[in-house]
Amino acid sequence: SGTPLVNANVYDYVSASGAVTDSLGYFRISTSADSARLRISYVGYRDTVLVLRLPVGQPLRVLLDAGERLPEAEVVARRQREVFFAPENTELVRLSAKEVLVRPVLLGEPDVQRVLGTMAGVQTGVEGQSSIFVRGGLRDQNLLLLDGEPIYYANHLFGFLSVLNADAVGDVRFYRGGFPARYGGRLSSVIDVSLRQASDTAWHVQGGLSLISGRVMAHGPLSSRATLQVGARRTWADLLYLGVARLQATPNRGLQQGSAFLHDYHLKLELRPATAWRLWLTAWWGQDQLDVRTRQQSVTKTPNAPEASPLQEERYHLGWGNRLLVLGGTRHFGDSLHVGFRLSANYA
Repeated sequence: SGTPLVNANVYDYVSASGAVTDSLGYFRISTSADSARLRISYVGYRDTVLVLRLPVGQPLRVLLDAGERLPEAEVVARRQREVFFAPENTELVRLSAKEVLVRPVLLGEPDVQRVLGTMAGVQTGVEGQSSIFVRGGLRDQNLLLLDGEPIYYANHLFGFLSVLNADAVGDVRFYRGGFPARYGGRLSSVIDVSLRQASDTAWHVQGGLSLISGRVMAHGPLSSRATLQVGARRTWADLLYLGVARLQATPNRGLQQGSAFLHDYHLKLELRPATAWRLWLTAWWGQDQLDVRTRQQSVTKTPNAPEASPLQEERYHLGWGNRLLVLGGTRHFGDSLHVGFRLSANYA
């Protein structure tokens, strides 16, 4: 095309000198020999080697050939009718057991509802509590389901911990809005929790210790057609407090003892009597206990000698919790039809 090439490299093998073209494509090489062997290179062009015998000061014009050119590529595709594909439900968040256990925790205790409190549109209210408020709703407007059955007391210790043992959780489906019609009865959100599936090959034991509680869970096969999962959790802050209170107690001194603790247990038994049959039994028991006991003995001064009144003791007890029992089963009739049933009892 005759366009000047800027920054092209020119090298003379005879004088071992080189030059670079300027913005107008010019270059100059000084040599004492009467001949020159030039090698000219530029990106995108073929290298050119010239052997010249020129008189002094005579200009030289060099034309470079273009390098290898790629053939023209043509892409043929079928036009799609829909350019943008919307997801099934943008308000649905799914969490696995691994995601719950690896999230940051308070006092070393994993908590499902604390993890949900970090989602967009969700607030936890008071710092340190596991209750959640979704899109401006109240905490009692959230529907909590465990294996398809509602849990009415969703928290332990007045909201400090949720009732869900993180080790027992298998899958969490959290609807912040737009939840299906089958989830009736609440306004803000739905937390649908499924217990994890027990291993059918070997027994596994796992657990954890935190600053406030300890938990353990075991699951494995009972036979080739049955599996079992059991777990338990309990806080132990009340045990430490009770020991300190006993050390400080004296016979003639008023003593106030208080304890607040929780314990929950779960069991899940699965049976497969036939290839098409699946039966399961789920039991969940969670309990909170609040005890306050006061012992007081007063001493009355008299002219003769002090008199001590009888020891008085008052005790206040408050307990609440959940009891859940679910019996269910499914029967498959081919690939396109299956029948299921569920019997449940819930007490709170």
